Amino acid sequence: MIKAGLVGVSAVSCAILASPACAQSAPLAAQQPHTDVVLSARGLYDGNVIRGSAALADQRGLEKDDFRLTPSIDADIYKVLGTGYLSLNGSVGYDFYARNTRLNRERIATDLGAGAMLGPCGVDTTAGFSRSQSELADLNTAPDEYGSTKNTETRFNVGGMVACGSSVGFKPFAVLQASTARNSSTQRKGSDFDSITYGGGVMYAQPSIGEIRVFATGREVDFDKRDQVVYFGAPKLRVRTAGGQFSRDIGARLSAFVLLAYTEVNQKGIVTGKTDFNGLTWQGKLTLKASERMTFQATVSQDTIPSLGFNVDYMKRTDYAAQADFVMNSRMTLRLSGSHGIRNFYYSALSASENLTHDRVNTFGASFRITPVGPFTVSLDAIYDDRKANLDIYSYNAVRAGISLQMKI
Repeated sequence: MIKAGLVGVSAVSCAILASPACAQSAPLAAQQPHTDVVLSARGLYDGNVIRGSAALADQRGLEKDDFRLTPSIDADIYKVLGTGYLSLNGSVGYDFYARNTRLNRERIATDLGAGAMLGPCGVDTTAGFSRSQSELADLNTAPDEYGSTKNTETRFNVGGMVACGSSVGFKPFAVLQASTARNSSTQRKGSDFDSITYGGGVMYAQPSIGEIRVFATGREVDFDKRDQVVYFGAPKLRVRTAGGQFSRDIGARLSAFVLLAYTEVNQKGIVTGKTDFNGLTWQGKLTLKASERMTFQATVSQDTIPSLGFNVDYMKRTDYAAQADFVMNSRMTLRLSGSHGIRNFYYSALSASENLTHDRVNTFGASFRITPVGPFTVSLDAIYDDRKANLDIYSYNAVRAGISLQMKI
């Protein structure tokens, strides 16, 4: 089948972030043709919408707790066309807030994919678009009452990968990806950026061993609004990454993915205030199907990426997460999850006397899924967040609880 030939070719599945390490993410799993379209509605009580203290709520002019309703239509489509395939995975919805109506906004996220075998070569292409209100945990505050918080992020990316060779043995590959990221708020235009990611390497696939890749990528990031008069910071970033990755299914119950790379981040166009990064970045994922009813997953990652919300040159993000799924019976599923995230923010020009330089977020969640309930699938979930930051105004702890209804059409 065509997809069997393309497994391991696609390397831009997390193009929305467009980080060099992300461009070498785990290969897509083989899929059967399907068309799933779902209508859904989610209601969420949020005990801390502003993701900070009461003082931050006052600065942002928002109520601290709120209820949000999000109706949406979601699609997951995969079609085989001759020697190729087309795919769509997307969601289009709208957020309605009961109290903080200033945050009402569309919530759109779509990814298109296409691939084919052309002689000895496999070609995969992707395009992604997203648009939504900025997550308030990803925004710093600003003096203007409205300019800081009411902000729509719009992202677009397009990319592709070509790999030539047999499905077993050595296969050289090349990747190319372009992305843009924009803010609607005038105060945040200095963080708008365009980027190009390029590179390549060699992969080796052997059923008894797994898949090994050695790669090198470059990324050029252009903050085109940073004129050092209205918007400050490095006008350009240059990122260089080289490393390797390994993925393997160990029997039918265990699968593993590991990526380790050396990354250099250089701030261009400035003389003073440079905080270049040189060090290791990584990704890891381990999935264990302990039984027909229990599945466990653990992930770790560290990477350097630009940020739309903090007026920084880049941030280093380290994440650890674990998840457990329990199939209770033919209709009910329970999921437990937890994560620990650390972010460090790097400025070359400070626009205020106090800035957020690092934070740490612990999250614990549980969700309960019931299907069917009449024509619907019902999901109940609860999440607890605890955030500590170098500035107390950004520290908080809160509970969120939600209910979702889904219906296939």
